[in-house]
Amino acid sequence: MKALWFLEIDPVVNNDLIREMMGSVSTEKNQRLSKYRHEIDRKLSVYSEILARCLACRLTGAAFDKTAIFYGETGKPVFEYLPNCHFNISHTKYAVAAVVASQPVGVDVERVRDIDRRVAETALTGNELSWLDKAGAENWRQRFFEIWTKKEAVLKRSGEGLAGGLKTTDVTCLNTDLNISTFQFDAYVLSACTAELLTESDIYCLTEEEFIKMWRFYTLYVGN
Repeated sequence: MKALWFLEIDPVVNNDLIREMMGSVSTEKNQRLSKYRHEIDRKLSVYSEILARCLACRLTGAAFDKTAIFYGETGKPVFEYLPNCHFNISHTKYAVAAVVASQPVGVDVERVRDIDRRVAETALTGNELSWLDKAGAENWRQRFFEIWTKKEAVLKRSGEGLAGGLKTTDVTCLNTDLNISTFQFDAYVLSACTAELLTESDIYCLTEEEFIKMWRFYTLYVGN
């Protein structure tokens, strides 16, 4: 059981729809969402959680209310009623991603953009910097985000997040039990760290309209 979903979203926010979606998440999540200063951040956050829950419904046959999410001691989100179903979510400017599998997983999506060299020197290991520089000036930004998303995916899979140490995680020489799959979607780079290698056939790219229809379907779906 494994699948990865990617959704690019419209920067325009339909506040009525977002308020309706907020009724699908926990009180704790609603409290956090209400503190966001920017509407787009609220949209990205609620979309990413609902995307993961819909994916869990699809893969397990569970009803939407059985995909409730809570946060463990490390802050990593888990499904409260689906102990054998693991997930991770990520969002960046105008895109969200979710991965679900039968073993712990991590995912990160980033929009390719300008990055100061000093950021790379602060976050990457010596091996990673060497690999980055081999990309050349034209592909430097792309390579940087390939490395960055791999590192985040590994750290999110373990539950450590960035606190686990960007500098101590080297994606050029990882534990062989881990598989990192990296994909390109227009201006976005996405990496997932899983026990089983993901391929193109495991990826589902949704439109925003498809996502909204899916959410409405699963909130009405009774399931197992």
